[in-house]
This record gives sequence, structure tokens and C-alpha cells, in this order.
Amino acid sequence: MKNRIPFREKLNPFTTVLLIVFSSAALFFAFLTYRQALAVINREFDKAPAADTPVPKEHNIVKTNPWRQEETVLQETEDAGTAYLDTILFFGDSNTVRFLSFDNGEGRTYITKKNTAAVVGMGIQAIDSLKCMVFQSGQKTMVETAGLLKPGRILITMGTNNLRGSSTDASKFISVYEEKLKKIQAASPESGMIVNAIPLCAEKRKYRNVYIEQIRAYNDAIRAMCERNGWKFLNSSEALIDENTGYAKKEYIEADGIHLNRQGVAAMFSYIRTHAWMRDRDDYTVFDASDVIGPITTMYSSDPLK
Repeated sequence: MKNRIPFREKLNPFTTVLLIVFSSAALFFAFLTYRQALAVINREFDKAPAADTPVPKEHNIVKTNPWRQEETVLQETEDAGTAYLDTILFFGDSNTVRFLSFDNGEGRTYITKKNTAAVVGMGIQAIDSLKCMVFQSGQKTMVETAGLLKPGRILITMGTNNLRGSSTDASKFISVYEEKLKKIQAASPESGMIVNAIPLCAEKRKYRNVYIEQIRAYNDAIRAMCERNGWKFLNSSEALIDENTGYAKKEYIEADGIHLNRQGVAAMFSYIRTHAWMRDRDDYTVFDASDVIGPITTMYSSDPLK
């Protein structure tokens, strides 16, 4: 049996050198391959967002000022209180006159003769023609009143006296309403315009020309008009509606079926105060009404409200 010669003894110096060279070369190419693969992985990793990458600042802003009301339809806010109401100039018809008629439970009426221009029986077509507010300097229309007082906000509640049956075609109505409101806005460009929904009627009512279908159609058109003009829509129907019938709650409406009673006015103003529109929480600037005597509440009298 032949004796085995250890491997290291078979190697001569030349063979040893070659083995070292080839081994080193193999390790070197293996290292280059690893570096190239690592570079490819890093490039792909850089393309994908890291799980712990901070959200860009503009996407990490919490809405801290809901009072600004970015949407057309006014959204719910905290109760802005009676002080908020005093910053608004109220325009309207007989339901707005009723806002002046009831005590708000805090020892005063909901609005005052200093910030209200309202006439019983008035339609939207008379906004720029009917004298409805008495100043020391004389009687003024709603458009003229806005121009003189220049309030931070104007809230207008009209349209009931323009209801003419069950037709849902609101095109003529909204064309006239938009034209008149643009005149108010032009007279007081800095005023924020809030257009209230036409109050819902009761299921049983004395007025034959008032139909809930037309009120809904007109209110839809008012909302679209506000969207076009950058005005705000106060969807007060939410405060008055009986969800079971689609009409106003019977406990909110007088026996005639269209005028808000004490409970209805309270519900309306709770909604106004909790759907406030202000630049910030401290936007309670009251406009100067020192020249105001009061509104003319009927078309047939020149006497301001006492």
C-alpha cells in the first residue's frame, strides 16, 4: 500500500503562488458582485417611501379654525352665542319680523331693530326698490342699507312670498334673486353673504299657493346660486324638518302653516348660532348702527318698529 503524501507537501512554491492569486481574484470578483447588487437594492429602496418618513407639512395640518367654513353649506360649529347675532345684518320678510317678536330667554329679542330690515309680505323683487329701513338721514332699501352699514355678515331669509304653486322650475325665481343679491354685495363688497333656506311649510296650511315641492326646488337652486357666487347657504331646513313627513314640525309652525311660532324661531336661532361663519373665534365686531332708527315692518306704514 502506497503511503499518502500530505497535500501541502505536493505543492511547490509556484503552485502555492498560483493558488493564492486565483483565490484572491475569486474573492475580489465576489466582492464587486456584492457591491453592485447592494447598489441596485439601495436605488430601488430610495424610490419607495419609507414607512417612517414624516408626512409633508402641508398634509399634517389640523383644521383648527372651523369658523372659516370652507364649504358652501354652513357646517356645525360650537354655539357662537348672542354676541354673534349682533354682528349680522338681517334682511327678510314676515318670518324675519317674527325674529323681532319673541324673547330669546336671555331677556331680549333674538335680533334688534338696529340690525334688522324686514317687511311683512315682501318678495325678492323688492330688495332694491322697497324702502324698508329708517335712518336719521331717511328711508332706505335693503341695498342702500347694506351700503350704509357695511356689516361683516348679512343673513337674508326670503322667498316665501314668491311661492306660486307646485312647479319645481326655479329658473325665473333664482335669476331675479341672484340679480338682487349681487346688488347687495356690490353695495357692501366686504360683507359675507349668508342666504338662508326658505322656511319649510307645515303639512296642513291655509295658503293654497305654497307647496313643499316648490320650497325644496327653490332651496336647491339657492344652494347652487351660493356655490356660483362664493356665498354661504344656511340649510336651516335641518332645524325645522319632521323627518317622518318631510314638512316642518307642526309644533314649530303657526296655525296658518307657514309662519314660525315661538318654538320654531328658537329652533331657527339655535341652528344659526351653531352654524356660525367667522374669520376666527374672536370675530365679534359689531358694525356701527348709530344712525339707524329701525325697520319698516309693513308695506303700508312709514313708522319704524317701536
